Amino acid sequence: MKRINLLALSMLACSGAFASQVQLASVPTGWKLENYVGGRVALWNTGSPCYGGMLNLAAGATQNDHSRLFAAVVAGKTAGKTVFVMYETSDCTILSFGLQN
Repeated sequence: MKRINLLALSMLACSGAFASQVQLASVPTGWKLENYVGGRVALWNTGSPCYGGMLNLAAGATQNDHSRLFAAVVAGKTAGKTVFVMYETSDCTILSFGLQN
């Protein structure tokens, strides 16, 4: 019985080590959009469980990717449209994004 309990505990402990992808969809009225020197864009207060609700693009994202993210969020804010963001839970990196509707 002790072996089964130990096995179950180790499986639970290891399950957090695997990253997963989550989609967040919201009208971004409360999101903070921050543009850093060098063109990096970060989203804050998104409702994600990441620190401060922060999400950002991967290190390899191009300047065009950052510009499109900025434009999508601003369009969602001004038009009241839903923005979706698919992100990696392990490092809060945005994998995909866009406008819905």
